[in-house]
Amino acid sequence: MNDREAHEFYKDPANLAITGPGHRRVDGPVVSVRLPQEMADGVAAEAARTHTTVSAVVRRALQPVLERALALWLDEHRDDPDMWEAVSARSVSPRKLASQFSVRVEGDEMWAVVEAARRHGMTVSAFMRAATRAYADEDKVLPARTFSCQHMSIGNVQSASCGICGSLQAVA
Repeated sequence: MNDREAHEFYKDPANLAITGPGHRRVDGPVVSVRLPQEMADGVAAEAARTHTTVSAVVRRALQPVLERALALWLDEHRDDPDMWEAVSARSVSPRKLASQFSVRVEGDEMWAVVEAARRHGMTVSAFMRAATRAYADEDKVLPARTFSCQHMSIGNVQSASCGICGSLQAVA
């Protein structure tokens, strides 16, 4: 069960009853970090907003920092023969990508893309290429629209219905 699933599971009061002796999840070492109160409040608010745990928010925030630190360490030691061993590598034909461009996204959108790519076992680049191809093929994906009635309005979906009004029409 990942952090998001755990959050959803424990929202149900029936799942809060004590059922046996307590035990600590063992995913790795526990590290205590002191934060200024304002920062701790911000982390807790982000966890609530994203329906995850405080630990998940901290892990997600630290991942790029640690990846950058590893990249710097590898760069510093790339010419050190004592750090590396010779291994045989299989030959792979390099892909010829014709172009490259940047896309500006909100921070929350980027994390959603990173998490979706991870769920699909893909790099962010491969995920973005696949998602773009799927979206461009109108037979596979319909553009998201906004639907509304007098009781509700919901956006960024392909269809919607209201418990009172039934199927909703897209807003022009």
